[in-house]
Amino acid sequence: MMVQAVALHNAGQGMAEVLRRFLRQCTKVILAILASMAPISGICSDHCDEVRNHYYAAQVNRGTGFPHDLSSWLVSNGEYQCALDASLQAIRSDPTSWAANYSAGLALVHLGDLIAADRYLSSAVSIAPSQVLSRIALGQVEEKAKQDDRAEQTYRSGLAALPNQPDLLKALAA
Repeated sequence: MMVQAVALHNAGQGMAEVLRRFLRQCTKVILAILASMAPISGICSDHCDEVRNHYYAAQVNRGTGFPHDLSSWLVSNGEYQCALDASLQAIRSDPTSWAANYSAGLALVHLGDLIAADRYLSSAVSIAPSQVLSRIALGQVEEKAKQDDRAEQTYRSGLAALPNQPDLLKALAA
């Protein structure tokens, strides 16, 4: 690639254009490598694969190297079906992954399946009892399902593990 860049520069193209082309080529190579390392094709649509590539590019541009939390990124970017697909793949690989169960639960909330969301968020709470995010999300799902007593118990059990945790106190007071 560098030889091509020098040839283009010698052919009269400006250095800025040469660098743009070089970086575009590097990005394509990096994306191809990353896609082969963590494929989710076959589990979700081509759209999900395209979104995944945007995620990888964002991670590379941030300098963080290989991504490790694809499903959370997909949830935060509104790609709920892709997030669910990536989470389920991660759960198949490691059923004890707190992050994968949590992300699956959040994706299912956004997709409108509160029963399945409850199941995955409950698993996340069981796997990592001190993770406040999963307790709050589970409590909110229980409140949406009109299970206020259960939601209160979720918040109180969190406070038993993490006394005076401000987010749990706020959720319980609401």
